[in-house]
Amino acid sequence: MKRIQYVGVGTSTFQSDPLPRDEKGSFKLASDWNYWVSRRRLAKETLPQLSKHFPDYVAFLERLGVNMFRFSLEPDLVLRPGTFDECVMKRYVQQMALLRLHGIEPFLTLNHYTMPFDSTGISGKNGEIVQNAWELRGARGYFHFLVDNVTRFLADDDKVRAVLQDMQLDAKEQDRLIANGLVRHFMTINEPMAVIGHGNVIGIFPPHRKGRVDIALIVLQKLVAAHDIAYELLKGMAYRKGWSVHVGIGHNWQYHQGFGSSFFRGIEHFVADKFERDGTHTDFVGLQYYCWMDDLWRGKRPDTYGRYLDWGDVYPEGIRKTLERMHQRYPGKPLWVTEFGFSDERDLRRPWWILETMRHIDVASREGVPVEGVLLWTLAHNFEWNRGMQEHFGLRAEAELTQPLGAGEYNPMSIRSESAFHAVAQAMLHPSPEGDKLLDDANRRALRQFKMASEK
Repeated sequence: MKRIQYVGVGTSTFQSDPLPRDEKGSFKLASDWNYWVSRRRLAKETLPQLSKHFPDYVAFLERLGVNMFRFSLEPDLVLRPGTFDECVMKRYVQQMALLRLHGIEPFLTLNHYTMPFDSTGISGKNGEIVQNAWELRGARGYFHFLVDNVTRFLADDDKVRAVLQDMQLDAKEQDRLIANGLVRHFMTINEPMAVIGHGNVIGIFPPHRKGRVDIALIVLQKLVAAHDIAYELLKGMAYRKGWSVHVGIGHNWQYHQGFGSSFFRGIEHFVADKFERDGTHTDFVGLQYYCWMDDLWRGKRPDTYGRYLDWGDVYPEGIRKTLERMHQRYPGKPLWVTEFGFSDERDLRRPWWILETMRHIDVASREGVPVEGVLLWTLAHNFEWNRGMQEHFGLRAEAELTQPLGAGEYNPMSIRSESAFHAVAQAMLHPSPEGDKLLDDANRRALRQFKMASEK
């Protein structure tokens, strides 16, 4: 049976760099979300800066022992309609190359919510966002132009080689990186259900509308068309170059059980089916799982693991059941866990949550669910959309990335999430008696720490 091949970490470039700066040190308002952040009262010096600290991210990924990192493209590649910024693209190529030099496979998301600021509807009265760019006429043209130019650059050996030469890599290393392509895994659209619903139905994202199902359905049609464009461009690039690339979507499905569960599962199926159709429009389906949702009514479910923000309950077993549901709906299609994660400021209960979730993913894999990879959200604390910097999904703060693995474990029986994830990654990717022993020790420490934290 084919086992899980990739264990890694995911982020979005915007969330890890919400207010990027240009060469002069000024903030760049490339996207709608850059603009949204710029208008909030935030301590901007506390925001993460992925582009500045990318080598630190890679070094910490290497210490974790993982073999994949997911990040995203941003609209700064197309600051003006019809103009592709190759200087920005060179930065992305450098990041992909640096990951591969350290044995880490890049996984690239083409659209992770953000859209060009210039294509966003802004109110002339109060300056707030009143229309998402996906609603407007030029959205599909922008996405086509973006993906077409990205694929052209990645397929241009001379342009890629020039970037690698600037990194002072020797010819042999350049040839190795160019031979099979710098990136082989792509997500076209991140969480289409959230893209159409958060801003138009439940109102937690700009433009903060509620109940506009009509607009949500229009945007869904545009997302499907954009995905199809990207899929054809990426597969065409791979065919011409003789590469193997894998293209899919990341769907935010949760565990539903109780009053209203059939309705919410039906919405998840409806959106995903629009992209899957006969199964020939994707190479994999991604699951982005977080909790047992409250749906319309929480009921009297047992509070075994604790609450998950204000969305529902932490429920590791739910990821196995949701993977089984996804496999049943799309039989024969490879599955990925493209996101799972937890916010835990003190990092006392999360190690156990991570280990239990990974255990249930492993059980699903062993029982025949074709899980190819698992990505934890996330490496360093980032900007969690409408919740800002108040959540702590990262294994560390960005400023701590240079510290040794396990720093902060104040006694032999304490454990941080990074050590727990390191242990399970080693056990999955490099099975051995030593790895099993490391994982057993992590489980003992994490369970003890979880029980003590839950009693307080």
